[in-house]
Amino acid sequence: STLFPYTTLFRSVGGDITFEVMSKGFAYFLDCMFGTTVTTGPADTAAYTHTAAVLSTTRGKSLTIQKLVPMSSGGAQPITYSGMKVTGWELSNDVDGILMLKLSHDGRQSSTSVATAAVSYPTAQELLTFVGGTVTIDGVVVANVRKASVKGDLKLNTSRRFIGPTALQAEPIEAGMSDIGASLDVDRKSTRLNSSHRPDLV
Repeated sequence: STLFPYTTLFRSVGGDITFEVMSKGFAYFLDCMFGTTVTTGPADTAAYTHTAAVLSTTRGKSLTIQKLVPMSSGGAQPITYSGMKVTGWELSNDVDGILMLKLSHDGRQSSTSVATAAVSYPTAQELLTFVGGTVTIDGVVVANVRKASVKGDLKLNTSRRFIGPTALQAEPIEAGMSDIGASLDVDRKSTRLNSSHRPDLV
């Protein structure tokens, strides 16, 4: 092995980001959450349907995230996080609320040398509010929803660091099957929920 006159430290970044789910531009996040999604629509109700393959892999899919940090001296410093893998997620909504998405990340590195990126958004975006919230099982409405949450844990190995010249970790990959669960606070409208009840559906 080669001796170096300095000590190399492993670098990694991570954390949670929570934001509103919009009516456009959301499909890419679904791919990072599930690996493969198929979007169809709009249907007669002007709604799109996203179908996820929960056993597919997210390998090769990551995000580059940039934030601007205000400086006391004036202006803002861009910090760019690259190789950000989604390790877990939660979709939630409640009465008087907006559909929110929390993404948990484990990333490769951060940099302050990348210039501020130009921002562009899809046109005519809309927020998804509680007004459109219903719960269905096999297409049948079973409850009025006061609060709903669906969350997933991708079970990724985030400790893939190896001997070698790079201080950066390798892409996190699956260490087990994804775990997906749901929590509902409802007024029941039928007994259909009883036959569909699972211990992780409260």
